Order: sequence, then C-alpha cells, then structure tokens
Amino acid sequence: MDRLISTTRKSRLQWTRSGEESYLTSITGYSVTVSSEDGDGHPPYRLSILDEKSIEIAAVDWQVDKTTYGSVISGGLNDYLRDLYRAVRASVVDARGAVEKILFALEEKERTNADASVRAEES
Repeated sequence: MDRLISTTRKSRLQWTRSGEESYLTSITGYSVTVSSEDGDGHPPYRLSILDEKSIEIAAVDWQVDKTTYGSVISGGLNDYLRDLYRAVRASVVDARGAVEKILFALEEKERTNADASVRAEES
C-alpha cells in the first residue's frame, strides 16, 4: 500500500471520481477504487481491486473493534487507508492548483484595475 500512496502523491497515477467520495484508477487491466463508505469524506474507508469484468477480487476495509464501552478504531491498515484516501482525493480535487489559479486571476484583476485607474487619471 505504501507504493500506491507514494505513486499517487507523485502524480504518477491518474485517479478519477467514480461516485460520491469514491475514486478509481486502472493499473494493468485491473481497477483500483478507494472510497469513503459513508460518502462524507471521512472513515470508514475501503480499498477494492476489481478484475477486467469489474468483479471485486480483493478488498481492504476500515477496521473497528466493538467493545463493551463502544467502538474503538483498531490499527491494522487504517492509517494506510486514510493516507491513500487523502492522497487520491487531493490528486483529483487539486486544491493547490485551484488556489493558484484563483490567486493568479485576482492578481490579473488588480493589475487590470490599476491600469484602468492610471489611464483614467491621465485623461
């Protein structure tokens, strides 16, 4: 799972949105999905590997242990699922790119407004 996370963070995998808080990529004929099971972007997360016929052949689920005091999130692969989900979502949403585009557009507007003000003063 480490390799899947690092490859995603390096933008070497093309993930697409496949549903509400669900993402998909293809690797050598297999599909890999990672999703927030509740559709809210938070745990529980799930990783699935599908064959070429979209039949699930392997899965990793978020682990929760039930106790007499309530539910306790167990270790296992939960940290990896969380890190993978966040890396995938960030690669699809591209929040950093969106912020950069917005800031550039604002700078352009300010420059255009400043140029218009200078021209108005010169007239």
